[in-house]
Amino acid sequence: MTQRDSTHSDELFKLAILLILAYFVPIVGIGFAIYLILYSRNNTVEKWIPVLAWIALLVQALPVILAIIAFASFAAI
Repeated sequence: MTQRDSTHSDELFKLAILLILAYFVPIVGIGFAIYLILYSRNNTVEKWIPVLAWIALLVQALPVILAIIAFASFAAI
């Protein structure tokens, strides 16, 4: 294994860990997903990383948006 392969492997491992945390850590997962999306725009990464980052962003953002809507609608009563 060359130094470049080792660096790529380490980087891929770091991105995979951030992606897993983006799904399981509420609120902070939105930040992880945004970081992965921005990182994948500036660097060459596997195709599945930005796709899963967008899905993680939607999975994390949807309940937050629904909670804000629910809170706003019941606060007006």
